[in-house]
Amino acid sequence: TYSFISGRAFDMLGLPPDDERRRAVVLRNPLGEEYSVMRTQLVGSMLNVLSTNDHRKIPAARFFELSKVFVPKSMPVTEQPEERPALCIGLYGEGEDFFTLKGLVEDILAGFGFSPEYERTSEPYLHPGRQAAALIDGAPLAVFGEVHPDAAGRFGIDARAFVAEIRADQLIAADVPLVLY
Repeated sequence: TYSFISGRAFDMLGLPPDDERRRAVVLRNPLGEEYSVMRTQLVGSMLNVLSTNDHRKIPAARFFELSKVFVPKSMPVTEQPEERPALCIGLYGEGEDFFTLKGLVEDILAGFGFSPEYERTSEPYLHPGRQAAALIDGAPLAVFGEVHPDAAGRFGIDARAFVAEIRADQLIAADVPLVLY
């Protein structure tokens, strides 16, 4: 997906007006409104991918994206934003549920030597009873769960969908040999 998103993506995710992820770099001369903001999270892009495939009547799908998010160091922007690597997972289809996604997140984190603790989160784009954060030393390394029906509706997703976003910069910093199966 593109590093540039629509400014409407924050509203579609249901992020409150004071959410830090709304503090984004707005382009001076964008190609159009759909590409006018540098993304601060990958979930919105993943939900667009899930929506496209759901509309094409693909009964089940699993996707991932390893890319960068752009976090401004100050507002107004006076220097290049921090380019932070992130990993996003999205899935839907028969047999997919919260625990399928949790297992994928656990496998990835374990591959980098992490044994997280879990706590409930309150992400507005995730179902209130089916979301969690994976914590390392009290800080969130991943947030995952079932997409809230309202957010799914705003993105035009009819299926029950699940997403996770993982701080890939923290995985890279772990500096462990990666074992490929």
